Amino acid sequence: MAGHPRSRDVDKLVTRERQRSCTRGLGCDVVRGMRHALPFAVQRAVFSAVLFLSLVACGGSPDAPLPEPTKDETPKAPAPREAGSAQVDGTVDGAPLKVVDAVVVPGPHGARVVLVDRADYCKTANVVHPNDATLTIDLGKQGASSIEPGDYEVPEAFADTSRALAARFDVVGPECATKAFMFRAGSAHVDDVAATHIAGTFSITIGNDKLRGSFVATPCDAPIDTAAALRCE
Repeated sequence: MAGHPRSRDVDKLVTRERQRSCTRGLGCDVVRGMRHALPFAVQRAVFSAVLFLSLVACGGSPDAPLPEPTKDETPKAPAPREAGSAQVDGTVDGAPLKVVDAVVVPGPHGARVVLVDRADYCKTANVVHPNDATLTIDLGKQGASSIEPGDYEVPEAFADTSRALAARFDVVGPECATKAFMFRAGSAHVDDVAATHIAGTFSITIGNDKLRGSFVATPCDAPIDTAAALRCE
């Protein structure tokens, strides 16, 4: 039986599998003695069974594809808001505007951009402080929900208002008394409109005073109620 060529082939396979099985802790004693104790047909059957058990213990065929890694579907927190920016030249009634933040807020027109000189506007939009200065720019038609890039201007009476521009400059005095200046002439150009920002330039005039500049305004993280009454602190 030992000289049978098929027995020799099985012997090599059994020896190889015995080494693998011993490493894995599977069937060591059974494989070690089966060549001399069992007929060839039985050896082959036992070998097949041991090979099957080895493959099952190892998770299947060595050539089987590895399972795909589990995807992390944990919702990610949105990125924190980046403050807007603006550059404004000129004064109104002797008061300049040093912009700290440029914010897109709800308003009566297609879009409202507010240029403010304080960093906490999004947290306290309905609170003003002594000596605050704010430039509010309304773009588009009243009641509209959006605007498009392009030119906007203060409309004449009965003119098309789809590209209307309205602006006001508010200055809070040291005792919280507020002066509001409504601009009656001017124009603006919107360069870019996206969910994350509105960018453009403007030039507006009231009397002999003029403000001109540029802005990239971003929305607050949470909605704010611009219709609520203002209070001074």
